Amino acid sequence: MKVLRKDSRGIEVRKWQKFLIEQGFKPGEVDGDFGPKTHKATIAFQKEHGLEPDGIVGKITIGFAKTQGFTEPVITTSDGITIDQLTHIMRGAKTANLETHTPLINSCMKKYEINTMLRKQHFLAQVGHESASLRYMHEIDSGQAYEGRTDLGNTQPGDGRKFRGHGPIQLTGRYNHTKFFEYLGRPELIETPEILETDLELAWLASGWFWMSRNLNSYADQDDVKRITKIINGGYNGLEDRKAYLARAKEVIID
Repeated sequence: MKVLRKDSRGIEVRKWQKFLIEQGFKPGEVDGDFGPKTHKATIAFQKEHGLEPDGIVGKITIGFAKTQGFTEPVITTSDGITIDQLTHIMRGAKTANLETHTPLINSCMKKYEINTMLRKQHFLAQVGHESASLRYMHEIDSGQAYEGRTDLGNTQPGDGRKFRGHGPIQLTGRYNHTKFFEYLGRPELIETPEILETDLELAWLASGWFWMSRNLNSYADQDDVKRITKIINGGYNGLEDRKAYLARAKEVIID
């Protein structure tokens, strides 16, 4: 981590500000701007622990802070994301799930040109909420509420349950499933849509396809979480939770 001092800005500053707050100091807002309040709180932290009170977060201060629970932010400039980044975003996810999903996520994002800072942040925020931090590859509700929903293409008895949300972004309805399986060149899979719960490669392809088919990269480019949520959800259910995932993604995914 680089040395932080007055006028420093960025993810490292945000992380340091959060740490100071956890330690009982008052750096002001967690805004990534190392201003007078953060400088003053840093000096107070240093004085309390017998460090040189220069207000600079250098090697010695960082080293001591780590003994108190401070962890450096994980930043990458590569095309993909790391397990450490995904751990930060998908709060509560099991290590085994993170290890399984990370390469599939990277493959999906590459294929569907989810390849900028904002696109990655918004994509992971939405799938994080929809899958409850990669816990579920299907909708928790039975899908009965979708029965007879012709806007979803559910025209046959039992379609509501059969075509409940599948995959990390919860592809829903006979119409969406049909279009995705046709896109794959495997229309026969319409008879077994639950395959998107168990075949994780297909599950992520389905999520990437949906993202692409709704042109969601363009709204991610505008940093428009509300518009993306409306398109995915049909409303604004879980908007605040989606925003929380997005905030965590913005802490660790930067260009």
